Amino acid sequence: MDTAPARVRSGRAGDDFDGTHGGAAPDRAVATTDEGVGAAAPRTGAGAAGVRAMPEDDAVPRQSAPAALPVVAPADQPAFAPALRPGGLHDLRRGPRPDALHYGPADLLVVSGLPGAGKSTLMARCAAHARLIDSQHVRESYQARLPESVPYRLFRPFVRLTHYWRLGAALRRGGPVVVHDCGTVPFVRGWLTRAAHRQGRAVHLLILDVDPATARAGQQARGRAVSAREFARHRAVAARALDGLSASDAPPAGWRSAVVIDRPAAGALREIRFTADG
Repeated sequence: MDTAPARVRSGRAGDDFDGTHGGAAPDRAVATTDEGVGAAAPRTGAGAAGVRAMPEDDAVPRQSAPAALPVVAPADQPAFAPALRPGGLHDLRRGPRPDALHYGPADLLVVSGLPGAGKSTLMARCAAHARLIDSQHVRESYQARLPESVPYRLFRPFVRLTHYWRLGAALRRGGPVVVHDCGTVPFVRGWLTRAAHRQGRAVHLLILDVDPATARAGQQARGRAVSAREFARHRAVAARALDGLSASDAPPAGWRSAVVIDRPAAGALREIRFTADG
């Protein structure tokens, strides 16, 4: 079934780029790990690569890579653009590449993507002035106190409960919140949007889209890999999210905006700011 192409904000006169940052961001590499600021050092176990991997489950059918959203951009599209205040759907994987994303002073931003894509790195580097809620920090806190022989699947429920408790507490305290959520637990995003709307917050989605091989490399680099079955589940969820955006040409219902970026666009970002003005 044919789908309508996704709208892409071009950064030209009349579009959503506010120009507050002027010059272009430098073209630099972006870290490939999902480790956040102050995170515990990776724990290594057996294995030639020193990666503490979850046991492989039964073989699962190979999932196709997430479908790319159609990109509509003029031939003279600039490689970089000033700051963007998102509203609606923005696919920035081929351009333009704003050096900043600006949201409201009490907005909720959900950062999503495959394990190993670089979500925690992006959050810590660009959104340090907001309240960051990252389940990876919770997991590392538990791992630091438990014997290395204890597999993650045994304490995963406690990690999730602690993560959700911290998220609820952050929302109650007010101010901008940036949360790491891959979308694999369906009720979480519905709960987030309802809680945010009750508080008068706008909810935004930021998807860091990388190919599965790059995500796997990111997992290896951080010293922790998910199982084949778990990774296939994450890939299926990511593919459905991108397909849904492509089909609707709009953010999910109840969300103010959805922004899709790739590694080059993530590298161009210098900050994610929460402010009332531009």
